[in-house]
This record gives sequence, structure tokens and C-alpha cells, in this order.
Amino acid sequence: MRSVYLVAIFLAATASAQLAEECNATLNSCMPPDCRCMSSDIPGGFDRADVPQIVHLTFDLAVTSLNYDNYYAPLLDNRFNPNGCPIKANFFATHEYTNYSLVNDLYNKGFEISSNSITHRTENQFWITADNTTWAKELIGMRNMLNIYGNIPTNKVVGTRAPFFLMGGNDMFSAIRSNGINWDSSWPTSVFNRPGDEIIWPYTLDYASPQDCSIGRCPTESFPGTWVSPLIDMIDINGNPCATLDTCAVGSTNTSVFNHLKDNFERHYNGSRAPFGIYLQPGWFQTLSNYQGYKMFLDSLDIYDDVYITSISQAIEWVKNPAKIVDLPNFAPWQCTDPVTPQRCIQYTCAYPPDLTPMNSERYMTICNSACPAYYPWYDNIYGEIPTTVEPTSTPAATTIPSTAPTTVKFL
Repeated sequence: MRSVYLVAIFLAATASAQLAEECNATLNSCMPPDCRCMSSDIPGGFDRADVPQIVHLTFDLAVTSLNYDNYYAPLLDNRFNPNGCPIKANFFATHEYTNYSLVNDLYNKGFEISSNSITHRTENQFWITADNTTWAKELIGMRNMLNIYGNIPTNKVVGTRAPFFLMGGNDMFSAIRSNGINWDSSWPTSVFNRPGDEIIWPYTLDYASPQDCSIGRCPTESFPGTWVSPLIDMIDINGNPCATLDTCAVGSTNTSVFNHLKDNFERHYNGSRAPFGIYLQPGWFQTLSNYQGYKMFLDSLDIYDDVYITSISQAIEWVKNPAKIVDLPNFAPWQCTDPVTPQRCIQYTCAYPPDLTPMNSERYMTICNSACPAYYPWYDNIYGEIPTTVEPTSTPAATTIPSTAPTTVKFL
């Protein structure tokens, strides 16, 4: 397994891409399912009334017991789309503080698991200057950790998001494309977010993208077949654009939060019906009015027979092969028979004293089906091997005890 990881890093580091040319669907033969120019045109040339309104619910950072029990399960469980199938959401995972047994549970429920990097470090300059190999270690390394510790099949983790939306340009996109990632959702737009027919749909990077680039480094080369799921800026209650709910002014009551979400939803629904995304970090829910307003909005969608809460992968499949609302009962990618095979999880909870972590402070993690690593896993050490420079004050335990309930195993 280590050799597979190293080969993936090597391929990412040595990948080269062609300079992108301007996209013209007719001249370049850029047509779905394999290629799509950046455009606000409705896929399939459908009339708006025939188009389902797609809604994306995405959550960044660690999956912890607190946000799983208090937010994710109460908000998402037992909700269904008009075709009777459970709704989907995307979880962009980071490593630190993540409970991998809960990620496993989310996957088994049919939610899509994606990579948001291992470290999610707060130093913006790190991401702005990161090279191809660094992006592969962060994004592909996190995908591998989801497999090692959460038992999530690597071929099911097909999407990424750059921390803080600080994209790494050609370095980042060559890294993810070389390692089998199908799409990225890191690119905000405050230009192509206007009512009517100007909101853009997902598109591929076969050709140059005219999407506005206000943060990070945007790609300038050609990455055939790699999809962009653009983050359409909302307009907050002060009239300012904002990419995530964490950065939007939404007011201080559940009603103001609900109205903010409803108003932005209707800009899509009454326009071209390009996907409407709600992007946030779980700490946003700690304000009670935020949680209540968000729930009110989700509840309000129940009255629509043409609104579907899908994963990003499901939305891209619709863009590739669009189906009218009347045909959605037979649209295979949105059916209830999910291709996901449930993955077993026997839990181990690992506790690490400061001398067995790279941050020199105590850390815990709950994992599936594997004995606790000797050292706290981290960037450039995803298997948790004790660095040669580390001399632990005690000998790490060599074995752990599995159980069907969380078991704490301390290295003493």
C-alpha cells in the first residue's frame, strides 16, 4: 500500500499539462459527457421548467462526535428527494480530530466523502506557494487516510476542496488529475452569480476557464475531463457577495437566516436552475439561530416536487447526461439503489501522549478495523510510523483490542 501511495505522489509530481485554449463548444467539439465549456447555458438545451433544481449541502473539516450527533444526523437523516430516495450531502474531511468510525457511518448512509487536505493549516502562504507534490501529499494523502482509518474505498473519494478555497493552480490540478480525482469544488465566483441566466453550471477544464479568480491560484493549463463544481457566491443581507455561510451576514434570528437562504435559493430556482450550494464549517451551527434557520430552510424544500438535494458527483452525472424532471424516476445516478457497499467498522480509539505526536501535544483518534499506529498519523507520515528523530519516553503498545463499541487504547 505504501508503494501505491508513493507512485501516486511521483505521478502527480511529474505530470505535465497542455496550455489551455479558449473553449468553443462547436469548434472544439467540447460536448458532454466528456467535456463542457464554462457556461450558464442549461445542459441539454432544456427549458427551465423541465430542469430539476439541484441543491448541494457541503460540510468542511473534521467529522467529530459533537457535530455528527448535534448537527449532521438531526439535519440530514430521514430526508428524502421527490423520487423517494434519501438526500445526499458532501463531507470534505480533514484529519485532525476526525472520528473515522463516524465518517464510515456517513459513507454507509450514502453520503459522499471528499478530501479537504490532511492538515488544513491556517498559514495562507503555505497553500498559495504549495507545489505539485505538496498538494498530492495533502489531498491524495487525506484520501488514503480515509481508506486506511475509515475503510472508505479510495475509488469512491473522487472530489476535493482546497482549504479556505486557496486553490493551487496548475500544481493542484495536475496533482489531483494524476491521482484519479474527477472533480474539484474550490472555486468561488462573484461575477457569474447573478439572477436570470448568468449563473454558471459545472464544467470541465479541457479548455481555458473565463471564471473570475479572486482567491488562490486558478488553473491556466488544460486538464481534460477534470470537472469544476463552481461555488456560486450568495448575496448576504447587506448586499455583499459571500462564498460560505461562515462569511455571510445572515442576521441574528432563525427567521433572518431562513430568509437569507430562501432568497438565494430563489435566485437559482427562478433563473436557470444551476445548482445551489450551501457551504459551511460545522462551527457555524453553534449559534442556535443559525442551526434553526438552516433547518427551517431544509424543511421548506419538502413542498417542491422539482428540488433534489444531491451530492456533487450526482449533479455532475446529471450535467453529463441531463434528464427532464418527468424522466428522473428512471435516471440511474439518482436512484435509491446505491452502488455503495457498506463497509464494516470495528472501532479502536487511540490516545497519543505529546511525545508521540508531531505537534507535541496529546491527540486522540477513533479508527476502523486496524490497530492503532505507533505514532499519530500526519502529513508525510500517513501510516503513523515513529520518525527516526523521535525518542519516545515510553514504548508504544504493539496491539489493540477490537470491540463493537469504542475502545480506548492508550500508549503508556
